[in-house]
Amino acid sequence: MVVHEVATGREQKIPVDMTATLAVAVPEFSPDGEEIAYARNRAGEAPELRVVKRTGAEDRIVFSSQDVKDLSLFDWMPDGKHLLVRLAREDKTTELALVAAAGGVAPRQVRSPAPSLPGGDEGSVSPDGKYFAYRAIGAGGRWETRVLALDGSLDAPLVERPANAWNIGWTSEGRFAFYSAESGSEGIWVVTFAGGKAQGPAERVAGKLDDSIRSIGVTPKGTFFYHKSLLDLQVHLMTISPASGALRTTQVLSASQAPDWSPDGRHLAYAQSGAGIVNIRTLATAATRTLWTGLPGAVMALTWFPDGSALAAQGVGPEGTMASIGLRRVDLASGSLSDILLGPGWRQFGANASLSADGKVITYKTFEAGQVTKLMRYYLDTRQQEVLLERKPPQYISAFAVLPATGQIAVATQETDKGSSLVVLDPSTRELRPVHETPRGDYIPANISVSWMPDGKSLLFVTAPGRTKGTPMS
Repeated sequence: MVVHEVATGREQKIPVDMTATLAVAVPEFSPDGEEIAYARNRAGEAPELRVVKRTGAEDRIVFSSQDVKDLSLFDWMPDGKHLLVRLAREDKTTELALVAAAGGVAPRQVRSPAPSLPGGDEGSVSPDGKYFAYRAIGAGGRWETRVLALDGSLDAPLVERPANAWNIGWTSEGRFAFYSAESGSEGIWVVTFAGGKAQGPAERVAGKLDDSIRSIGVTPKGTFFYHKSLLDLQVHLMTISPASGALRTTQVLSASQAPDWSPDGRHLAYAQSGAGIVNIRTLATAATRTLWTGLPGAVMALTWFPDGSALAAQGVGPEGTMASIGLRRVDLASGSLSDILLGPGWRQFGANASLSADGKVITYKTFEAGQVTKLMRYYLDTRQQEVLLERKPPQYISAFAVLPATGQIAVATQETDKGSSLVVLDPSTRELRPVHETPRGDYIPANISVSWMPDGKSLLFVTAPGRTKGTPMS
């Protein structure tokens, strides 16, 4: 852990034992700036809430319990004596609780169950220590900022905006700032809060920000700190001459990912990086429609329904955490959301959902305990599932692609320390027909690395050299 002094640029390194550590939560400075609280989750051990001096001295555990399986740190209380946390216990109950920064006493429960926050969204305590602001799914599946009174007297929307992308935090005078991604009103908004409710409408104080920006917090003097991702995901839209193959025009859609063409080829849907927002671009006019999906984080993949009426968006589900990764249907006419398929986590749910030609069957890949990989088929009408193909370690399924016209599935499998095999699976007979073997050490990567050509007679796939680091894929 590193403490960076903004005024001087000096840095203080604080040693943190990362042995077998799964995650270290974002550290939180105490109100006087002299101590740092952080939560540490380690494999096979009870999570720990720890406090350390900013000098690195006196790193101590203030709370840990064997019946707690997950611990999230939200904020210090203004008095500097307590920490607000979310506890998830082995009996599947959750609670919002106050933990003494000095340790030695049991947490004081504020509310059970605790509110579920989307991944990366920490929530924040008001300057007077009476309220906790957080995001949650509101009416119609849209995200809203809510305010919870820590004495239990209130839990209500602070302000309702259909595309509240993320919260910024409280200012010292009790105003609350958030960022809206609503089409036509993108920017930073501030609302005055007093007496348990907003005092008048929100006011926009800054315009649209780069899509990769996320909030760190607000200082007592009102300075907004944020981080900007250095991973620049971009969709490149290119026109190619069919006769010569020459590139004629190209356009970069900045901070974008997960592109997918509409069935008629007239529209391109793509997600904004790091946000639950989808843009639909009409090629003929270059007009772009913005659609709020209700997903709190990055949209991992988009797939058009064959009739063009909706999109299947893979991302974080209703719980707002990685515990509910799955597919949600986004209706393009109404913008309404409905759950298609949810899993207990992204590793279990997998990825690359593919719709059948009639839009009634979804094929997807799962990861299960012990890294068993399965190719699954899910029937939307009956909600039944079946296993098409299974591989156990040291073998696993890396990628697949469904040919809509026939239902045949191209599947790439790999074995540790060996090459990849590309086969064609007939779902009706389960027969596997070998197509290609990569050299030993090379592999076909997971996700979008296999695709059928339109005529169904050829396959396009990516190979990566496993032994030569830095060599481009081919």
